[in-house]
Amino acid sequence: YVGALFRLTAWLFGSGAAVLAGLYAAFAPVFVTRYSLNNDGTYVEILALGTLALWLAARWTRAKEGRAVMALVAGLLVGLAFWLHVLAVIHLAAIAAAFGLFGLRHAPRSLAALGAGWALGSAPALLWNAANQWRSFENFVPGKARGVEESVGGVFAGLGDKTHQLVTGDLPVLMGYDQGYGPTVDGLFVALGWLGVAVATASLIWAAVFAVRHRSAPVAVLLLFVVVNVTAAIVGLSHVPGNPRYLITLMSVLPVFIAATFGTGWRRPIL
Repeated sequence: YVGALFRLTAWLFGSGAAVLAGLYAAFAPVFVTRYSLNNDGTYVEILALGTLALWLAARWTRAKEGRAVMALVAGLLVGLAFWLHVLAVIHLAAIAAAFGLFGLRHAPRSLAALGAGWALGSAPALLWNAANQWRSFENFVPGKARGVEESVGGVFAGLGDKTHQLVTGDLPVLMGYDQGYGPTVDGLFVALGWLGVAVATASLIWAAVFAVRHRSAPVAVLLLFVVVNVTAAIVGLSHVPGNPRYLITLMSVLPVFIAATFGTGWRRPIL
């Protein structure tokens, strides 16, 4: 994962930012580290394979040739990640959307290659599902994963409250807050968590401005991934208060933006 993040950041913003992004991932917030070591989730594998796939998707936007091969390999990586955890569908959806938005005449061939690579990489999972009523794909039925009414009304009911819980309860945990300590230490972790949220927010704003100012399709691909991830977490996935496991995939791109935003000048000590 750290190596994939280093490669992605170095390609976009240079080796200096890449070192900082790698260090951030190596000494990640507590929740990310804990779930990376969890033997019941394979989240770090998703981050490693998904980040490599995003690197290929970002390169794809600038490639003059070989786009279909890049798309095939990206699909293979995401397929392997999907075999490990269905959450990798977020990377797949974001990359497919990027190909559709930025591909123009190259889009159909690249999307076909992406799909073929995904099918090959996830073949063991597909074979298991074929023998088990396609259970993994039940998560894609609207409302099913959230345990709400399987209808348009059920899917969109309560989204405002859920969004508020994700912002106020889950993002600080993702970015540094850790529970279970005394009042003094807990207060320090609360401050650390909200500082992390502020840093992440500032880096996303910086990245959006950078993408527009420099007409950077690769950075736009990573921003699109953030949009897809957050939308999936709010609309499609279940929610456990204080457990941002469905936002952990944001760590495929947040360290990139944080390192690029805070890696130089007076902002570097904040990082």
